[in-house]
Amino acid sequence: MNPSIVKIGFLVVLLLGLALFPMFAANDYYLHMAQMIGITIIVTQGLNLLSGFAGQISLGHAGLYAIGAYAAAILTTNYEMPFIAGLAASIICSAIVGLLIGIPALRVKGHYLAMVTIGAGIIIEKVMHEGGDLTGGFAGISGIPSPEMFGYSLTGAGIYYMIFVSAGVITLLLWNLTRTRPGRAFLALRDSETAAEAMGISRYRYKLIAFVLSAVITGIGGNMYAHTNNYVSPDSFTSHLSIFLIAMVILGGMGTVIGPIIGTVLLYILPEVLRL
Repeated sequence: MNPSIVKIGFLVVLLLGLALFPMFAANDYYLHMAQMIGITIIVTQGLNLLSGFAGQISLGHAGLYAIGAYAAAILTTNYEMPFIAGLAASIICSAIVGLLIGIPALRVKGHYLAMVTIGAGIIIEKVMHEGGDLTGGFAGISGIPSPEMFGYSLTGAGIYYMIFVSAGVITLLLWNLTRTRPGRAFLALRDSETAAEAMGISRYRYKLIAFVLSAVITGIGGNMYAHTNNYVSPDSFTSHLSIFLIAMVILGGMGTVIGPIIGTVLLYILPEVLRL
């Protein structure tokens, strides 16, 4: 059988399954779990861009996840701004923080880079705890409104479709990125920094670009986390989550577009199966 037909058939079945899932979900718990899987796929795709494509291991990505979530929560709850403003804030704040972390972090590599990113994640967690009225401190921020699009407030299945469309678009963009000059530069740096620099590829510049793009994608995931759960707190974005995220990427296949999807689904579904 033609491999292309098999791939197309698999894609059609997958898309139909995702489209029909809310209709057959046994209860709200399974629908919420599906929403969290979609959000985590977005976050792990962002981490995979940095670690899988550009070869830079980050163990502090939960901090960038938190930045996106808190930016949305603060703007839409504390200042009653619309969903789109919160989304823009999540993207901008995540990009800025990613840039600020990336500038010093990418001057080191290997285990030292991992240690720097762990430190950055701990600092962000500390800021969430000590943020007072702005971040809600240990209690976090509650009452975050559901997202509104085209004048309609999204709940349940509506949020589910928004998340999976976003995850699909991000996955498609990353798949296309690997076929562009920056994408090929990331892969070249991952395989051999010395050889890449010999071909005229700026090691520092492309690594920084990868770090910022990764932060933006992760921030989008954080935004959707805030609006899906209607609550954020420091306990949701600990260093343990960073390790969990990198485990998903490694398990599914680091450096492949489909890898984060497989790893995320497995590590979410397996515990549920083992409970039966």
